[in-house]
Amino acid sequence: MVPCSTPVASLRQHISLGRAARALGLDVLLHTHPLAATIWSRVPTVMVLLDVYPLLFPRDFPRGTALYYKTVGALAGRAAVRIIAISEATRRDA
Repeated sequence: MVPCSTPVASLRQHISLGRAARALGLDVLLHTHPLAATIWSRVPTVMVLLDVYPLLFPRDFPRGTALYYKTVGALAGRAAVRIIAISEATRRDA
């Protein structure tokens, strides 16, 4: 594991994490939360999906959170080679 100090949910994150992974020669980049996922990387990515509450209950979250999940989260999910849902309920919700 190599920590990378990049602002979460930022444009910089989407550019620098993939570049850093490639420069380090990583085989895979693991994203443990959709807010930390990248939408593009030459290194294969795996995304852990904890829940999709902002999509199910958008009124309970700041407007930006639901929008981020809907747009960037969806793009990151499509870019990932695998998505790991933490439960069957999360898999169904997604």
